[in-house]
Amino acid sequence: MARNHLINKSFWDARTNLNNKPSLSFRTIEVIQYLMKEDEIALGIAIEKLMTTPNLYKETLDKLKSDYPDIEEE
Repeated sequence: MARNHLINKSFWDARTNLNNKPSLSFRTIEVIQYLMKEDEIALGIAIEKLMTTPNLYKETLDKLKSDYPDIEEE
């Protein structure tokens, strides 16, 4: 019974595990989604590309400025 309990346990639903959840802003999620659609790549590859390519986040935000007027100039 303990094995089945561990297999069926969803760690994402547990209130005790809230500190371990990743947190992304809505804007970051939109950037990742844009990269996935543009390059036709999977989620993990899009995140890796975003983390390893310098200035990709800023360049993608520049492309999305017309869709998101709340993006402020820095």
